Amino acid sequence: MSNRRKAYEVGYKQPPHEGQFRPGTSGNPRGRPKGSGRLARVARKEAARRIAYIEDGVRKEIRIDDAIVRRALISAAKGDYRAIPIALKLLERDEPERTESSQEEIFDSPADHLSIADIVRWIWSMDQPPLEPGKPESTDKADSEVDPEKGKS
Repeated sequence: MSNRRKAYEVGYKQPPHEGQFRPGTSGNPRGRPKGSGRLARVARKEAARRIAYIEDGVRKEIRIDDAIVRRALISAAKGDYRAIPIALKLLERDEPERTESSQEEIFDSPADHLSIADIVRWIWSMDQPPLEPGKPESTDKADSEVDPEKGKS
């Protein structure tokens, strides 16, 4: 037996031996680039679009993905047996498990208490009456009026 390939006519679906892929090599060595999932990107963009619907005679707008979740939950609540597993999967998806003890410890550090006090001061400062035209702004009065421990004075 000889190692030479049989001679054949080069043409349609019969490339020359020099142009054929070698055994074990791919015709697309780099493959599809990562992140080129155009279909998923288009679907996410379309799901974020808002559509109109009528509820109790009032026209409202809602995102398409929110409408899908809403419809699945309503169908499951009405007793649609096909929608119940879908609704349950939606409800347990990305939901961190919380216990009563973890809920109590959320804002328990001294740094959290200082941040909350700063937020309260900022909100109370928004309740100040607007300045009258021509009068200068007084910052020391606003700072002395807001005390998170005593409330507004």
